[in-house]
Amino acid sequence: MIYFFGIEGNIGVGKSTMLKNIKKTLGNYYNNIPVIYLQEPVEIWESIKDKNDENIIEKFYKDNKKYSFSFQMMALISKLEYLNNILDKYRECVVISDRSVFTDKNIFAKMLYDSNDMEEINYKIYIKWFEHYTKKVQLTGIIYLQSNPEICFERIKERNRKGENIPLEYLQKCHNYHELWLNNEKDILFIDATVNKIQKAEEYDINVKNIQKFISNFIPDDSGYYHTLTMNDIMSHPFM
Repeated sequence: MIYFFGIEGNIGVGKSTMLKNIKKTLGNYYNNIPVIYLQEPVEIWESIKDKNDENIIEKFYKDNKKYSFSFQMMALISKLEYLNNILDKYRECVVISDRSVFTDKNIFAKMLYDSNDMEEINYKIYIKWFEHYTKKVQLTGIIYLQSNPEICFERIKERNRKGENIPLEYLQKCHNYHELWLNNEKDILFIDATVNKIQKAEEYDINVKNIQKFISNFIPDDSGYYHTLTMNDIMSHPFM
């Protein structure tokens, strides 16, 4: 069985940092089950460039109406590639993902469609792809990092990622879509990710312990499954 947990939240809320802290605590195994940590495949997105050396992220933020479909398809395909590799390799594992593939459908693609930045025909094609290729993927639980858009906006400016020029209005909209989606979901852990707490080491420890307890609710105490990682496993691990 694949236990799939998504760390969700607005852009800049601290998902990647939280994932790294979870990894430090849980390690590579949980109750003898391999644990896979998935970062968003930003490097893949940055590698898709045009003749002017502009990547798909930069092009999307410059003209999200024109590149909405291509960027959302790129995000979907790259994430599904990671997930399919895991499904092929492991009969049982824990997957903890920096934003799940379901966020793309429920937040970003829907936002673009609702604002008329993605044409209806493209949106229907996207949904068709999504529904077909995620049949074997089901979220076990959701870890929702909640913070206000203004804090996320400041964090984005601080990290200064190339091509990530995101207006506050977009983050406010993104926050609202997260709230609408996740407040109606079950099997969800809410984490206070406000700036005064998320940056303190002691608060991280508390949050990670709460996450560990949350994950333990879904996983048997001893699965009886053992898997010895080969060098090929390590080098092909999506987190490497």
